[in-house]
Amino acid sequence: HTIMAKYEVKDGVGIIPEWATEIEDEAFKYCKELKSVVIPQWVRKIGKEAFYGCKKLRTVTVKTTKLTSKKVGSKAFKGISSKASIKVPKSRLSSYKKILKAKGISAKVKVKALK
Repeated sequence: HTIMAKYEVKDGVGIIPEWATEIEDEAFKYCKELKSVVIPQWVRKIGKEAFYGCKKLRTVTVKTTKLTSKKVGSKAFKGISSKASIKVPKSRLSSYKKILKAKGISAKVKVKALK
């Protein structure tokens, strides 16, 4: 079943509990303090506009391998920093690049494999 979490930002870091399976719509929308976030391994769904307009968001680490285009909402990453670096599981690098671009990251954002 779906476990949604309440989110907070501490010292620029978005806190998403390890056990969360979903990031709700507009969870961090227009969050001016958000600079980095880790998307935990159990997350299956990211809501629409979840990180919309987070201009200072520059570091995103995606641990989950369960995301598909249908499971990431429209404009989920639109308006994050164009200098952002997004790290994703190596096995999902090419599919996640496509998904992230479709969901709003700018062409300048670097999507790399997690080490």
